[in-house]
Amino acid sequence: MSKSRKKIKSSANRTLCRGGENGKLYISLAVIESTGEVIATYRKSFLWGREKEIFTPGDRAYNAIDTSKGKIGVLICADIEFPEPSRILALQGVELIIVPSVWSYGAETRWDIQLPARALDNTVYILGVNTVNEGSCGKSKLVAPNGEVLCEASTTEQSILIHDVDFSIIPDVRKEVPYLDDLDKKLWPNAALFEMKK
Repeated sequence: MSKSRKKIKSSANRTLCRGGENGKLYISLAVIESTGEVIATYRKSFLWGREKEIFTPGDRAYNAIDTSKGKIGVLICADIEFPEPSRILALQGVELIIVPSVWSYGAETRWDIQLPARALDNTVYILGVNTVNEGSCGKSKLVAPNGEVLCEASTTEQSILIHDVDFSIIPDVRKEVPYLDDLDKKLWPNAALFEMKK
């Protein structure tokens, strides 16, 4: 890992499997600064399908990461399908949420809906990075804080997306779409509400 880190020498994120306590396997992501330093790791918290038979879910703890490019958050694949993780990140001041994924053709509609929805709900940038081939729908995309898809990759070909990201527009978008200001904290769910009554 240390040798690979030195070779990268740029801000990046990678999805990988990593052994943890007691030999458990996690689907993990490392955030690597331009210096080559690993500044954060994250373990996927919402496992999907057969992943539950192999991997252990990470803690449901979502933390902002200060980088040389700005304050970012990271989620993995199915984590973005739930509104709470991205909202928690946005409330910590995150400007960009990066979501590496292996999203299938069968779920392509959800990919197209949920990334813009999470961007708009929280008035943040969302960068969804998806694989191609072997049943994956591709379509990596950068979404603006107003929900607009700024650029999108092919469904079948590997590609590199290049687009400017201007964090300075976020306050203006939040004036126009004041979801976070108008958020009523009294409506936040209480864990007790989710307990099944017998």
